[in-house]
Amino acid sequence: MTTVTLRINGIHCESCIMHLTRSLESTRGVEQVEVDLLSRSALVEHDEGICSLNDLAAAVRRVGFQVDGFETVEAWS
Repeated sequence: MTTVTLRINGIHCESCIMHLTRSLESTRGVEQVEVDLLSRSALVEHDEGICSLNDLAAAVRRVGFQVDGFETVEAWS
């Protein structure tokens, strides 16, 4: 499993968080998702053999947002 932080442009309310969380969680290979309004980011644990960063970005775009960048995190905290 790999954990990444996605910086997401356009998050501004709880509804945004709900839509992003549902879209990311429905992506094959995603195990855990935590979207944060203050940091405008999503912490995503996924199986990199099943789900690529492009797949995660597509899930974000699917609900009308844009990924501004990402960084790999050592472990889910």
